This record gives sequence, structure tokens and C-alpha cells, in this order.
Amino acid sequence: MKFTYSSACLSAMLFFVTANTSAQKKKDHTPLVNTFIGTAGSGHSYPGAATPYGMVLLTPVTGTSQDGYSYTDSTIHGFTHAVYADASGLPHSEILFMPTIGQPELSQAKRSASFKKKYEKASVGFYNVTFNNKVEIELTATSRAGLQVYDFPTAPKANVIIDLQYGGGILYSEVEIVNDHEVHGLRTSGTDGNKRSTYFYAKFSKPFKTFGIAVNGALQVGQKSASGADVKLYLQFDDPGEVAIRTGLSHVSTAGALKNLDTEIPDFDLRKIQKAAKATWTEELSKMEVIGGAPPVPRVEEAAPATYNPYGRPSPKVVKLPDFAALKQNVFYTAMYHTMLTPNIANDADGTYITTDNKTAKSEGYTYYDVTPINTFGSRYQLITLTDPKRTVDFIKSYLDGSGNNTNLAFNELILDATAKGIKGFDADKAYQKLRSSLNNLNNEGLKQQGFVQGNKPLSVSKTLFYSYYNWLAAQMAKALNKTQEANEHYQLASSWKKLFNIKTGFFQAKTGDKWQEPFKPIDTVAYERGNAWQYAFMVPHDEEALLEMMGGKDAFEEKLDSFFGTLTEHPIYIEGFTGQFSVAYLYNNFIPYLYAFTDNSQKTQSYINRIINQLYAPEASGLSGNDYNGQISAWYITNSLGFYSIIPGGQYFIGLPQFDKATITLPSNKQFSIVNGGTAITRKNFYLQGMNLEKSGYNKLYLNYSDIAKGGEFEVFTGVMANKLFMQDLEKPTSKQQQTSVSQQK
Repeated sequence: MKFTYSSACLSAMLFFVTANTSAQKKKDHTPLVNTFIGTAGSGHSYPGAATPYGMVLLTPVTGTSQDGYSYTDSTIHGFTHAVYADASGLPHSEILFMPTIGQPELSQAKRSASFKKKYEKASVGFYNVTFNNKVEIELTATSRAGLQVYDFPTAPKANVIIDLQYGGGILYSEVEIVNDHEVHGLRTSGTDGNKRSTYFYAKFSKPFKTFGIAVNGALQVGQKSASGADVKLYLQFDDPGEVAIRTGLSHVSTAGALKNLDTEIPDFDLRKIQKAAKATWTEELSKMEVIGGAPPVPRVEEAAPATYNPYGRPSPKVVKLPDFAALKQNVFYTAMYHTMLTPNIANDADGTYITTDNKTAKSEGYTYYDVTPINTFGSRYQLITLTDPKRTVDFIKSYLDGSGNNTNLAFNELILDATAKGIKGFDADKAYQKLRSSLNNLNNEGLKQQGFVQGNKPLSVSKTLFYSYYNWLAAQMAKALNKTQEANEHYQLASSWKKLFNIKTGFFQAKTGDKWQEPFKPIDTVAYERGNAWQYAFMVPHDEEALLEMMGGKDAFEEKLDSFFGTLTEHPIYIEGFTGQFSVAYLYNNFIPYLYAFTDNSQKTQSYINRIINQLYAPEASGLSGNDYNGQISAWYITNSLGFYSIIPGGQYFIGLPQFDKATITLPSNKQFSIVNGGTAITRKNFYLQGMNLEKSGYNKLYLNYSDIAKGGEFEVFTGVMANKLFMQDLEKPTSKQQQTSVSQQK
């Protein structure tokens, strides 16, 4: 493209030079990110341009439905500026722009453009595609603004379509033409229990000659502004050549969108913004470094030229073997990238934001985020607290100051983990009171009265199990705050799960009064949210040893685990990858492979971790087996590739199977903790533990404490192709008892 960019203002240039110089000190892992991973199947990933945790994700959207991008599609119908989740957790995108040529067409079917995959490419902070009609698009972004360049090489007339209806849950939208270079508007939609308003302000590098606004498909002749649930418009350019568009977003106001735009993208210099975006990703991805991961690719000598061959057989072809280590690194760094796409910055450049009750507030000394994507059970909080305590505090403050739904109680995993790790800077008592207030309502659904949610209520089993766990979180928080009486109250409620364990069937089962609901089949789903009795069979991460005893002891517990991983049944169509009943998309059973630590065959943890990683993750568009909008599935891969995993916040890190020759975590204190597994360089079949060292001394525990990691150092494992049961049985086992895990006392 030959677009001539204007010079940047001095301050912006100085910022870029400083950021770029700082990034050069870090090793650049950005080439290992494949932004197309997870864009096919059920991954729900987007390949567009974004910065870490940015409000803007400027991305193509494809196909006929309005739920994002699919790698298998060959038609694009626009480029959206932001992504958000609906009440079911499925992502949608909004504020759609689309370049077209000829007569302006507003309908999705008529404005769409086809393309060939070989003319599409993407990298961190950048996306580029050329349509079959020769129109080329380049995208890049900052935290709160996006920059697009459309190249119309031969078209005498070209258009930019803006579609505010596109996306999920549209409630209201409006648009106004300011002048022949500027447009602004608003889109309001329904999300997970709240309303989301996104304002935009767009500036064009060239004047548009004509325009038209349509409401409900009808053009509003002579109107410069319009509103409604279905608002679209076109801007037409004569002899356009190249047109650049910079667009600012805000959740506060039109003025905020304009200020964000002029602050972050003051001109149309795409290359500068692209380089700055890459620099920020270089900085974030440098928090971890992985080396190796598979045996080196053998050197393949070129075959000798064919000589006389009396049998007429052709000379053997040279087969180039894949570099499995590089492919694993692709998956790892792309997973890191995915975990940093959410939560999204939600305040303006001056700190102003909108609370969930639609009031204007201002963040002082921290960045305000929409933390709704963290409201998920599972792995992600472990990464955040381990590598980014500053952002951890910002997330918690955002939650407490109004960004987040009180009933999404899984966010409190992050709060408890931060508390246990001694992370300061937030109001722990306020966090506890918010959790306690929510639980007072939920516990009245049955836990306080009968000890469990009655079977005649929807999802009674999963609710009882989740409420038990959330009461344990509250008990731990109360304990840290020296609220002994309240802690004991919540500990008692945290044992409610025991009331629904049927010793005869070996499953958690719906019950009304003192009678089990019959007939019962483990594959039934009525009493379980997004799952069946198998998926909830071990859903007591805070008290697994008590569950083990109720199941009949270690042997019976192990047999149940074996059945869990070996039983095949029909599964929901929205989840693609299973190992028996296990799927990383079922966030509440992500910890189950580690429960073998409580049996006499703890080596099975390594076997299943190896199987899951190799079966359910791949360096390709369909390489994620469930909805990764919130980065949870990617987070599971990262923690398990490092080789340790905590099944509860603030708990011990169970040792799994390190996937790389060496993985190094740069800790906030500038210390480093390395995990070494030389066995990965010998054979991919080395997945059984044979020995361990911590700081060059023999290590005899099946877990690490947070203090072992926080002080820095090296943890080395030795792996082989056969299980070493004698070694594993001699290791000190981790614990999972309701009141044993310690937390830091808050002062």
C-alpha cells in the first residue's frame, strides 16, 4: 500500500520510541503467536488487531450468523471494533465497518466480500486481507482506538458501510454525521445481566461526498442523524484510492470516545501504531519463556541423484519432519496471548467510567476493567496472581467498584488467591462483605433450611455443589479477616455437598426431602448445569479427601477416576473435545486429573495430562476444544504445560507434567522461577516422573508451595517412558481438607 501518512506529534513519537526501546530489552516471542488458533470449531477466537486487555479488538467477522469469525469461511461481511459476551457466555462483536465498491448496499448478504486464504494474514496487533475485488484492508489498534486503512486501487466510487445492528442483544443505537470527515454514534446491547453502551467517534483521512442513513431498512432522506434498534449508514467516496479511518471507543460518552481517539491515535500513521502494539505484546509475552518441548528435528540429507536402477523403482522422497517443539511453543504463546485479551479496559483515558448502576465515576490510581470474563471457575486466576499482582489489584478494585455481577461468585477465587499470596492494595473486608451478601441470598435457596437445594428446583445438584464451594471461599476470607464465628458458619455450609452424595450410586444425585429422585442415570442432565452427574462427580475441590472416604477409600476413589476418564457417552454439540467424561470446556472439572495424587497410582496424573494436552490442543484453527473467549481454556494449557496446578485458590500446587525442556517465569519481584524437564528433548514418550530436584537438591513432595515459587530458583523433573510407582508412592502427598489450607491474615 502507498498511503502517505502525516507526521506524528512529538509526544506520541517520544512515547513510541520509549516503549519500543524498552521492548527491545525483552526477548520477542510475538512471532510464535498464531492468532488464527481457535478461530474454527468451538474456540470462538478472533484473529483481529488488539493490545493486551484493550477495549478495542478490531477484527473481521464472517459467515451468515452474527457470532464472530470462522476460519473455514471465505466471506467477510465487516470489521468490528469490540467483543463482548452475552448472558450465555458466547462472544459477540460490535461497531461494524465494511468497505465496498460500486453502489452502496447495506444488507449483510449484498455488502459481503469473498477472499482467498492466501491473501489473509495476521500477527499480534495487526490484520491484513485482500478481497477478490482487489480491495485491501489493514487493521491495527491501541487500547481504546482502532485504525483501518482501506485501499480501493481501481474503483471510481467506494463506500464505507457502518452497521450498528450487527452483534448480539441490540437494544438501541444512534448515529450522527458531524461533517464530511467525521461520524459518531452509540450502540447499547444486553449482556450478562447488564446493559452495555459503546460510543464511537470516527475520523476519515479523506472527505466523503455523499452519505445515507437507514432505520429498519428505510433510508432517511436528508437526515444527518437517526436512532433505533436497526441503524445502518453508508459514506461514499469519489476516486478514493486509499482511505484511512481512526475510531475511538468509550463506554462513557461521545466526548470520551473523541478524547480517547485523539489521545491514542492522533494521526493516520498505521505503521507507528502497529509497531507500538507489537511492543506492548513483546513486553507482556516476555513474562514467560519456554525452550524446547520435543526432540530436535533430525537433519535430513538431500537424497543422492538417482543412478542406474535395474528394477525401475523411483528414488525415495525426502520427507521433512515437523518441528514439534516449535509447534508446542506456538500453542503456548498463543495461549498466553488469548489470556490477555480479556478483561477489557473500561475507563476512558482520563479514568472516567460507568458503574453497573449507570453512574459516572473515576478511577484514581488504577485502571478500571470490565471484569465479567474473570467470573469463571478454574485456572485463570492462578496465572494472574502469579505473574501480575498490579493488574490483580486493578481487577479486584474494578469488581468492588461496580464492574461485575454479584451473583458471579467465581470471581472470588481471584480475591482469595490474592489474599493467600499476600497481595495488598484492595479492601479485603469490602470484598468479603460483597461475597457474604450474595451468599446470604443463595444459601436461602435450601442450604440453610434443609442443607441442600431441593430436587424439585432446577439445577439442584450443581447449585448445591457450587454454593458449598463458594461458602468455603467465604470461610477462608472470613478466617483471613479474623471473623471466626462467620468463618465457622460458612465452613458448615461448605459441607452441604455431603447431603447429596448417594453412597449406593456413587454420584451426587438430586434429592427432595429424604428421598432420592429416581430413576437415576449418570448421563442425565436435568439437575446439573451444563453437564451430567459424571462431570460433577468430583466437584468438591476444597474437600476431596472427605469425598474419597465417602466413596469407600483410595481404591474406590481411583476406580471412579478411571471410570471418569474411560466412560464414553454423548456430549453437547457445543463442546468438541473429550477424554472420557473430561473436557477443559467444563471448567469445574479442570482439576480432576490431579486427584490421582490421593491414590496409590499418582503417576496416572502425568499420563492423563499428557493425553489431554496432545488430544485437545493443536497449533491450528480448530486447535481449541471449547469457548475460549475468556481465555480459560488457554489458561489451563499454560499452567499444565508449566507442570503445576492448584485445585483451589491459595492452595498447594500439585505437580503434573512439565512440557518443555525449560520454562522460566519472570516474577513481579524480578526473580525468576524455572521448571526443567530434559526428558522432553529425548522422546515425546517421556511423560512419567522418575525424580525431582528443587534448587539442585532431591525433592520428595508431590506438590510445590507458593513460597517455593515466589523466592525464585529452579525446579527440575526427570521423566521416562515407564511409570516409576515406587518413586511416586514415596512422595509426600498434597492435601484437600476443608479447613486445612492457610491464608494470610489481613491487618
